[in-house]
Amino acid sequence: MKGLMCTTGNCEHNRNCRCLAGIVDFDKHGVCKSRCKRGGIPKQNGAAIEAAIDFEYGYSPDVLVKCECADCTYNRNRVCSCESIDVGDALVRTHCFTKRTD
Repeated sequence: MKGLMCTTGNCEHNRNCRCLAGIVDFDKHGVCKSRCKRGGIPKQNGAAIEAAIDFEYGYSPDVLVKCECADCTYNRNRVCSCESIDVGDALVRTHCFTKRTD
């Protein structure tokens, strides 16, 4: 998936809103299981996000998005079929905000 935008503030894989994990895995509630807290590196802030030259979906590295959320419209055999998703910090954990249940 080329259209993954992540605004998580403190993840080792996040570089200017781009996930470099290669494979992102979400649990049945849409919580990111791939998030890895940065060690000794200041967390990403709004200034870093705004300064990103490539702050567009089209510039994301290709990432496989695995998902256990069976009730999501975009889940196809445990892989996300959506063209672009937004991932970010919720109250407690990092979530997929594109998750849709019809």
